[in-house]
Amino acid sequence: MQVRADAILWRRWNEATYDTLQGNSRGQYDIRLNKQDDLRDFFKGIPETNATPHGGFDLVVPIEPADGAYPVPAETIIVRYMGPRSERKDWYIKSQRPATAYPLWRPEIGVPDAFDATLNEYLFIMRDQDSCYHCRWVHADEIASLPAVVRMAIQSKDVGWKVIS
Repeated sequence: MQVRADAILWRRWNEATYDTLQGNSRGQYDIRLNKQDDLRDFFKGIPETNATPHGGFDLVVPIEPADGAYPVPAETIIVRYMGPRSERKDWYIKSQRPATAYPLWRPEIGVPDAFDATLNEYLFIMRDQDSCYHCRWVHADEIASLPAVVRMAIQSKDVGWKVIS
């Protein structure tokens, strides 16, 4: 089923993301997003839960089912904001190890078998025009087929989000 995108959030893979998703990292169990962007606007309408003393919170993001070569039922991912009074002040996607990551980001489906810094591989969270969320892994050979507005956005920085409708 085709849906029209309203906004995308992306993370270009790096060695830390690769090691997390492959289960190689002994300390990082999440996908780090950004400190600068306020992702509340991207995740508009999702209630903030588990407030912290540092002003942080969790967002339990419902992800729509995916069809295709690797069908995935409806899932949730947890996005955490550390808070403005925290030391890190960043946003991240919790619990992204081989057995707990969003299925299309797992090694056997999404993330390649070996890290290659020259490849432009991305994980995406897309918000559609009905404010539903979809997750995908976008391989380097698929970048050319993305709409120009998406290609330009993801090539402008390693992690970010943009309204594209």
